[in-house]
Amino acid sequence: MKSTKSQYYLNHEQWKYTKINHFKDYNFNYTPDYNFNNIVNKKCQNNEILLYNGRFIQAGNEINRNNIIVYNIKEALNKNIQHLNDLFKKIVPKYDDLYIHNNNNYFSEGYYLYIPKNLTINKPIIINNITDTINKKTFTNYRNFIFCDKNSKVKIINYNSSEMKVCTNIVNELYIDNDAELEIIAKSNKPKTQQIYNFSANINRNSKLIYHAFDFGGKFIKNNYHINLNNLGGECLFNGFNIAKSNDYIDNYIEIFHNNKNTRSELNYKIISTGKSKSILFAKAIIKKNSSNCEAYQNNHNLILSEKSIIHSNPQLEIYNDNVQCSHGSTTGQIDDEIIYYMRTRGINIKESKKLILEGFLSDIINNVSIKLFVDNLNSIIKQYLQNLQNENF
Repeated sequence: MKSTKSQYYLNHEQWKYTKINHFKDYNFNYTPDYNFNNIVNKKCQNNEILLYNGRFIQAGNEINRNNIIVYNIKEALNKNIQHLNDLFKKIVPKYDDLYIHNNNNYFSEGYYLYIPKNLTINKPIIINNITDTINKKTFTNYRNFIFCDKNSKVKIINYNSSEMKVCTNIVNELYIDNDAELEIIAKSNKPKTQQIYNFSANINRNSKLIYHAFDFGGKFIKNNYHINLNNLGGECLFNGFNIAKSNDYIDNYIEIFHNNKNTRSELNYKIISTGKSKSILFAKAIIKKNSSNCEAYQNNHNLILSEKSIIHSNPQLEIYNDNVQCSHGSTTGQIDDEIIYYMRTRGINIKESKKLILEGFLSDIINNVSIKLFVDNLNSIIKQYLQNLQNENF
């Protein structure tokens, strides 16, 4: 089915920098084929949840041992789970959006994940989605729902990489109940993928979401984040970067709503852009009229490493209460020639100087991640990326 209902999203800010009709001729009513021979020998780690084209396949022993529940999303909806009945499709934004609308109607796969009350585990849950569908002008709709029960404290690493020519339309809904904390790492590398991703979260009393978004490229990536601090003491740290190269297109729209008093948000985001890539960051923190004693901070810094790459940066604060602490700032530029000169006078060649500057540029973002094993992996990927840049004589 081809959708032409452009009225769903014509007037919304999240499409300010991206062509809203980009996918007008694409089919969203599609269910992927499954060749289970591709994963029959795949061994699931103890702390891993394995997906195949969005479908839940198996969970490791530690997942089951900790009474963490995982179902296919449609199976979960048939089980009459009370909080799922109450919240499903209600955490996503209320304004009309064509792609959320299509996902609501046509989602075929996805998972439901329940984190039990009072559960604390230090070892991260790994969600690994293996993708092998190839459809140039058809979108697969995935729908995921995570519920963190009261006083739980867990970490999730979401590996989402593909070398395939795929189109995905993903909606993630997250609910964090009272006194709970969730740290999510979303690592994405999809050089041939076209993706629309809507992530929506409700954060309850004295609860915290730490979200790390690391994008290493994509043919066309449109990420929309909608985060609601709904009760006293709610907190959100949004931390991340994207590294765009060649003809990558990565558009991140982030809105954080302070819907109650004594809530706090912090955004730290950086972009490195090379080649003919285009990167966008449009971030908003909205403090409602009755939300006093709130804090909202936004920090964004970007580096352009080629003449043909483009970065749009637009951090914003909307404040409707005087009793708040807020700040925001953004810089976009090239590597400082004076710093290069200083380093060269200390015997460091120009390529190594630029490499050290870029490593330092990303270091504070990486240092916000609490999982050492992932930090080591991230540093290794960045090191390889910078080595490739050196070979291209950037």
